[in-house]
Amino acid sequence: MSRSVPATDRVVATLNLLAEHPGEFFGLSKIAGTLGLNKATAHAMLGTLVDGDYLVRHPVDKTYSLGPALVGLGHAAVSSTVKLAALARPLMDELSTAVDAHCLATTLLGEEIVVIAVAGAPPNAGGLPLGYRSRLAPPDGVIFAAWAAQPRIERWLERLPSPAKDREQGRTLLQVVRARGFSVSGDVGPEQQLDDILQRLPDKCAQVQERAIALENAVLALAREDQELLTIEPSSRYHVRQISTPVFDATGAVRLSLTLTMLGDVTGSRLLDLATALRAASTALTVSIGGTRPEVQDPRTESSILTPGVPRNL
Repeated sequence: MSRSVPATDRVVATLNLLAEHPGEFFGLSKIAGTLGLNKATAHAMLGTLVDGDYLVRHPVDKTYSLGPALVGLGHAAVSSTVKLAALARPLMDELSTAVDAHCLATTLLGEEIVVIAVAGAPPNAGGLPLGYRSRLAPPDGVIFAAWAAQPRIERWLERLPSPAKDREQGRTLLQVVRARGFSVSGDVGPEQQLDDILQRLPDKCAQVQERAIALENAVLALAREDQELLTIEPSSRYHVRQISTPVFDATGAVRLSLTLTMLGDVTGSRLLDLATALRAASTALTVSIGGTRPEVQDPRTESSILTPGVPRNL
């Protein structure tokens, strides 16, 4: 995981706050209160950003908004993204042909996930179009959150529907994705899932109520939307929506995500083969842009949650 620097985190949080409200001006008190900063720290930071034209200060009410220097940065970022997409396309074309699957490349623009390249024809004329945008919020964007600095992780977790319960599950999910190096969204095949649940139901008549509750939970589980698969058994079958892997830049941050989508019903063994192929393409692209893959910080986490069949050194 990338290590955060408090001063940098404050600057990033300020720019993100104002970017979420384009055209609006925020006062010192509101910025400091929203970000949990003391006013002296916020005032010094805002002054520096104004001096660099990253923010502008209203001459009358002394409020702040985004400045003109960010326009140049935005153009540079778009140019960089176009170049990155051009580098990714040959690898994506080769991969989609080899595994017969639709492939997407996505990156982050602010708090949005944007599709910047596509390869391979999606089944049934589906798939996401070039330029498609979605908000960086669970369950989307787990690849970008897994290796992010702590403030971005917290913002991602805050967008879960029930923060108290789901945040711990969200942290576990991020640990799994970091350790095995890929995210896979889908569910266990309905027949296998129901069979597993029925086998765990109590047999005694005295536990009728418990059986009823378990059956109700089984129905709810079968109706649930696609979710991250935390464990993958080679002999089981899964309905897979997508597999995603990270492409890292020189700082070890996730610059891009490569994704195989609309995979349908596959065995766990096939799923792991697809993940291996996708990780190889992501690693090649990481190398081509001079990136570096950060190490998993907690070896106990890595050894305990690596998915069976996935080599550690991928």
